[in-house]
Parts: sequence; structure tokens; C-alpha cells
Amino acid sequence: MTVVLAILKWIGIVLLAILALILLILLLMLFVPIRYRVAGTKADKDIRGKAVVSWLLHLVHASVTYEDKKVPLTIRAAGIPVVRKWLLGGPEKPKEEEPAKEEESAGAFSDEDLLGTDEVPALTDTPPEEPAGKGKKEKKKKKKDAAPEEPMKPAEKPPEEKHPFGTLYQPEPEPEKEKKPVTPIMQWVSEKIFWLDEKAEGVSEKADGILTKVGRITDLLDDPHGQKALVLVKRQLIRILKSIAPKRGKATAHVGMPDKPETMGQICMITGILYPFTEKRLTVIPEFEEEVLDADGWLSGRIWLCVIAGCAIRLLVSPNVWYCIKQVKKWK
Repeated sequence: MTVVLAILKWIGIVLLAILALILLILLLMLFVPIRYRVAGTKADKDIRGKAVVSWLLHLVHASVTYEDKKVPLTIRAAGIPVVRKWLLGGPEKPKEEEPAKEEESAGAFSDEDLLGTDEVPALTDTPPEEPAGKGKKEKKKKKKDAAPEEPMKPAEKPPEEKHPFGTLYQPEPEPEKEKKPVTPIMQWVSEKIFWLDEKAEGVSEKADGILTKVGRITDLLDDPHGQKALVLVKRQLIRILKSIAPKRGKATAHVGMPDKPETMGQICMITGILYPFTEKRLTVIPEFEEEVLDADGWLSGRIWLCVIAGCAIRLLVSPNVWYCIKQVKKWK
């Protein structure tokens, strides 16, 4: 009995350890943020960029870079590369050399064919001579076997029907119906008219479907349950966007438009208005003599999965949201 209890005890300990490990991983995923950083530069025609996403002290690390119209993706787990993929472009492949065409020799003999043979074939176009007397006998046999050809008989014409009034009577030919010629232009016009008619019918059907859907959505938004659900969705979206928005960043731009001084004045005015909010984060260097557009900057932020999970739970628990879902299912 004690052995059974000891086995059950160890099984329970192992199960509790597995459950604790799963709970620890869930808590880490919810309360350890996903960090991201985006950086980019533009100098003349050279454009470069890089985006990095990491989690749990770079235990999971993903990076995407853009340079020379090439976008490689790399995902690492504990420093070990798991995924390496080219989203755009790729390494240049060496050109394969074309195989040399083999010259086909018709009727030629190779050395392998000649090995092991006692007689060497003559390389002449003349056929081998036949023994005398055989050719004449074969010709005679062919003449005997061939059947005599019958002479070709001329095709017999059908007998002409004699009319009771003699040959002087000739029936009048029936007038042929005049066929109106169909020009290719008229045919093309008729085909286009038929095609436009079909397209108009399809567009009208789609427009009717869109109008019916818009009417149903307006009716649902006029409902008090729909209005409460819409307010709740707006609040949760704003909360998610605030948690995802970048918290730090810095950018420098060197802008010059000598041909458009009014535009340069507007840019300087907007920069001055936004200066209290973008102090030490955005710097604009105007240029009035040369046409320049260079930029350099970076930004970083965090994504909290616990915030996204909390917003999703609030939406799933709300009865107003479920009321709207049921109304939408009835439309189908």
C-alpha cells in the first residue's frame, strides 16, 4: 500500500510541476512586454531601414532589414536561428554554363561498335552486289503476282427528266433572298453593348446589396444596445492603441525646396507649432538654396499582451456586444 501511495505522490508532484510551468509561461507572456524598435535613414537615393522585435531579454528575437531592395527576415530562439527567409530580393545566383551541344553523327560507326567484330564495314554508299540470276527471278515473280489493272470507266450521268412540253419550256428560277452583310464594326458594337449590359446588371446587384447592408448597420446603431456596444468598442481600441504607441523616438530631417518657398514656410510654421510636443524628438533643418530631402530617425515602444487580453475579455463579457453579434448573424 505504501508503494502505491508513493507512486501517486510522485505523479501528483510531476503534474503540479507541469501546471506551474504552464502558468509561469502564461504569466510571462501576459506581463512581460514585447519590445520593438524601428530605425531608418535616407541620404540622396540610398534608403535603409531595420525593424527589431524581442521578448524576454532577447530570448525570442526577430529582425527585418531593408537595403539595396532586399528584405531578409531572421527569427532566433535563444540565439539559435530558427527562420531565415528573403521577403524581397535575395542573393544573386551564379549563372549556369550551358552544356555543349553534342554533334549527332548520322550513320557513323563508333570505336565501341567496331570492337569485337571480325569484319570491318565498308565506308561507301554503294549497296552490296547481289549474285547473278537472283534479280531476274525476283522481277518475274513480282510481274506474275501483280493483278492486271482494270481500265477506268467514265462516270455515268443520271438520266435527264423529260418535260411534257418539250425542251422549249424552262422554269423560272426562284428569286434569291438578299443577305444583309454584317460589318465587323457592327458586330463589335453589339458585343460591347451586350458586355456593358451584363456589367450594369452586376453593378446594380452589388449596389443593392451594399445599400441593404448599410441600412441594417444604421438600424443597429440606432438601437440603444448597439450604441452602448459601439462606445465600449471605441474605448477598448483607444486603450490598445495607447499601449502599442511608441514611447521614445528621435528624428532629424534636412529639407530644401528652393523652387517652392511657400511650402518651406508652411513646413517651418508647422514645426514651430509642434515644438512644445516634439522638443528634442524632431529636428527640421530647412535649406533655401539647394533641393535636399534627407532624413534619419528611430522609434521604440512596447506591446503589453495583458492590456490586449483585458480589452478582449471586456468585449466578450458585455451583453450588448453579444446582442449585436446575434443581429449580424441573422443578416445571413
